Amino acid sequence: MYIYSPSHYYFSMISYNIKNDNVSNVIDGDVILEGYPMNKKNWITVPLDDRISDEKLFKLVEVSYNLIS
Repeated sequence: MYIYSPSHYYFSMISYNIKNDNVSNVIDGDVILEGYPMNKKNWITVPLDDRISDEKLFKLVEVSYNLIS
């Protein structure tokens, strides 16, 4: 999991490694995006600008964390 704030965006983003064959099903193109600038197959990126609930963010953290624990 990485958190970064590129200068060409006006908000921070968080990228999750979900190593899931269904990554394309998770991506909605609005809030949950392809991994940026990560591998698009195993990573998703979520902007941290209140478009996603805290509960959903924490669930993504849990999923990502469980992959490596």
